[in-house]
Amino acid sequence: MLNNYFKTWKMGDGLIHACGICGEWDTLSLNERKHVFDLTIEEVKGKVPVIATIDSTNVQDSIELAKYAEKIGMDGVLAGPPFSIPRWRMKLSLFLR
Repeated sequence: MLNNYFKTWKMGDGLIHACGICGEWDTLSLNERKHVFDLTIEEVKGKVPVIATIDSTNVQDSIELAKYAEKIGMDGVLAGPPFSIPRWRMKLSLFLR
């Protein structure tokens, strides 16, 4: 599985997106997502930038994942608002603060 996961950057792509949009992040526990982050950092070894998807239906989980990504040396995060909350009821700028 890891060979397929890292195939993209070995072909010369310039970014790895851990638990990305097609990564079924919503089916993984927080610990499983952190494990994927760890595996990604270990495998890439600084050769290309790495970002982590921190989307969640729970804002506190997103915050925890963002802090973990920073702690292990990820280059950035992809943060979207919780998809379970109607967009008209929240302001994206407030969520991202």
